[in-house]
Amino acid sequence: MKTRTCLQCSQTVVGRADKKYCSSECRLLYFRNKQSEPKPYQKKIDGILHKNHAILSAIMIGKPNKYSVSRQNLVLQGFDFVHITRIYVNHHGKLYHYIYDYAYMEFSADDIMIVRGKSS
Repeated sequence: MKTRTCLQCSQTVVGRADKKYCSSECRLLYFRNKQSEPKPYQKKIDGILHKNHAILSAIMIGKPNKYSVSRQNLVLQGFDFVHITRIYVNHHGKLYHYIYDYAYMEFSADDIMIVRGKSS
């Protein structure tokens, strides 16, 4: 008879031939852990967001809380304008694109204002 081991804890499984877990707790833990694993597309998007954040953070070192840069500057550094964490519209109707704790607002096709900090 072939010895089977639990997919969660690797203990010996006793019972039906198609049983995969030693207990209900291990079965639940296995599926919870499996659901919490990031999917490949989530890892890719998270990488893009972290790269964008690093670019904004590097630009803002030693700068005031608001600073303007050219779109070309961001593009040359590999900034991705598609992926953001949220959008905020202030009371003047200005649209801010957030990447974690940094936001940017497009003044024109060439000028981008970067803002450090949280929205009000």
